[in-house]
Amino acid sequence: MGFEKGRIRGLAELYPDLREHLMNIHDHIQDLMIPFQKKWYYCRAMQGSYSIKYVLPALFPDDPTLDYHNLDGVHNGGEVSEMFAKMATMQPKELETARGQLLKYQDIHKGAEPMESFEPKKLALIRIWQILKEYSDYDHPLTQDDIAQHLENDYGIVIERKAISRNISLLKEAGIDIESRRAGSYLEGRDFEDSELKLLIDGVLCSKHITAKHSKDLIDRLCGLSNKYFRSHVKNIYSVNDWSKTDNQALFFNIELIDTAIDQKLRVAYDYNKIGIDKKLHKSSYQVVSPYQLILHNQRYYLMAYSEYWGNMVFHRLDRITNMKLMEEKATDLQTIPGYKNGIDYKKLSSAMPYMYSDEPERIDFVADAGIVDQIVDWFGNDIRIAPNSENENQVKVSVVASPNAMEHWAMQYANYVEVLSPDCLRERIRNSLLSGLKKYN
Repeated sequence: MGFEKGRIRGLAELYPDLREHLMNIHDHIQDLMIPFQKKWYYCRAMQGSYSIKYVLPALFPDDPTLDYHNLDGVHNGGEVSEMFAKMATMQPKELETARGQLLKYQDIHKGAEPMESFEPKKLALIRIWQILKEYSDYDHPLTQDDIAQHLENDYGIVIERKAISRNISLLKEAGIDIESRRAGSYLEGRDFEDSELKLLIDGVLCSKHITAKHSKDLIDRLCGLSNKYFRSHVKNIYSVNDWSKTDNQALFFNIELIDTAIDQKLRVAYDYNKIGIDKKLHKSSYQVVSPYQLILHNQRYYLMAYSEYWGNMVFHRLDRITNMKLMEEKATDLQTIPGYKNGIDYKKLSSAMPYMYSDEPERIDFVADAGIVDQIVDWFGNDIRIAPNSENENQVKVSVVASPNAMEHWAMQYANYVEVLSPDCLRERIRNSLLSGLKKYN
């Protein structure tokens, strides 16, 4: 369902005049597979299928032979449908009451058999595995009685303790990493450790190019890879709305289009935007480019592409792109672009362009306080030259190959700790920028 909703959001960006109608559809989409996956519609008469015919029988409410008025809770198909929608959030006692009301309703319906359980016992094997996945870990083992209770409350399956033990043994034989001890059984092996999931969640939270809603959806899916105890812990720590996030809803739609364009070697066109004083995106220029790569840099996604108009590489922030579309024209061959005969050197690219400027990198020499060497390496990587400064033991001499425009910005940021020595033209630009800034504070 996330894919479909993403498409609708993308269409809303492509067709602003229809945005209100499209987003209204988006906000009212319901995943109708959820009740089927929960097996609430199971009927033995249908041999395992899930037929609305058997659970919503009130197709002819005016038929005098069908009298549902004396029933409690549900009297027609609409009320049955509403009850099914609410069952996912019901407490055990409420669920049992609802189940009884539905059974009485179904007894009246012609041709239907009473549901002895929500689903057949042959599904107990997979349900036990799901219960262990959801409710157990080393600190929370489940006894056979615990598992039996979850089977009955969650799925309407009633089986003996011996059957539970046999099913756990079968799961172990199938390679499921289940540990058993006196206190009970628990799922030991998972695709991700909790610490790994936390790292992935931190990555989502720190990704400013992802909207708050998408971030929450992704975090919910990641939490689903662990158990209920991990989810409750995460909810106590993280609040997506507390993080700085983009409002560009077309991000994932754009990523799909870019992937398609790169795969098919086609150009793309889009509006490139800037943020106005109202803190919203406003069109700055119309771009037609040959896309080559999406690059994650400083917690932002950039599209690396060749602009025929400018005749060089451009790095455009993905969250600033709207109204993207595929073009029929073929993209420019990357290897025909000066400096890219052998493809993209990602290691060189990341160190040469710390702020994603597109001017040609060149050698830059500077001196810096010895105390910021770790920050210099963080910004420019290990492929730089660092040596002691013979004229000042508290400084180091550094040589890097970087974008002059990016270096000017970086040197201004570290003005108290860094002095650019060469090239002279860059040194002069930095000097003029510092003087200009100083005048503002006189």
